[in-house]
Amino acid sequence: MKVLNARVDWYTGWNNDPKLEILVDKLPDDKSMRYEKRGEFYFAELEGLVRFFIHDAQNGTGFGGSTFVVTMKDGTTESIKGPWSSRPACATALGFTPSADVVIFDDIESWDRGWVGLAGHITEQLFRETVAKFLDGVKVSTKDHHGEPVLFLSWVDDPCEVCKGFTVYKDTTDSPARTCRWCGGTGHESDHAAIVEKFHKATGEGK
Repeated sequence: MKVLNARVDWYTGWNNDPKLEILVDKLPDDKSMRYEKRGEFYFAELEGLVRFFIHDAQNGTGFGGSTFVVTMKDGTTESIKGPWSSRPACATALGFTPSADVVIFDDIESWDRGWVGLAGHITEQLFRETVAKFLDGVKVSTKDHHGEPVLFLSWVDDPCEVCKGFTVYKDTTDSPARTCRWCGGTGHESDHAAIVEKFHKATGEGK
C-alpha cells in the first residue's frame, strides 16, 4: 500500500477533530493480514494498514453477527462470530503498534469527486510520514480525548479545538471568512472556560 496523496477535512467551526484523508494505490488483501491475539483483542498490521477487532464470545452480535475468518501469525485460522470494532488507543494500551484513525480512498475518481471514503486505521509512523510529505505546515500533536491519547492536526502547536489554529477560516465554501469566536483568531486556547464565558456575555447565548 503506497500513499499517493493526502488532505485534511478540518471541521473548522466545530469541535470535531480534523480527519486525515489519504489516497492509496491499493489496499492490502484481507487474506494477507496476519493477526495477533491478546485477550479478546485481535490486531493485524500490513504495509502501514492496521485492522483490529475485539471479540466477546458470550456476545457475538457485532457486525450483525457476521463471521470473520482471520489468519493468525502462526498460520492457523480462527472464525470470529460477531466481533466489535475498537479504537487505536485500546490497541496501543495492549502494546500493539500505535495507530490512528484516517479516511482511505483507493480510487482516484472517488478522491477527486470528494465522495465518501473508507474509515480505517494506519500506523502512527505512516500517519506522521504522510503529513510531513504531503501537508506542508500542518502539525501533528497528541491530545487527551476522554482519558486517551489521540493524534490531532492543526496549524499551530497549541491549537484551538474549534478553528484548529486558523487565524481566519470559512465554515463552508460559500460562507464569509471570519475569525474564530472562541479564541478570537489567536489560534490557541489559553483559557477555554474564560473564552466561552466572554462569548456568552457578549452574545447572550448559553443562558
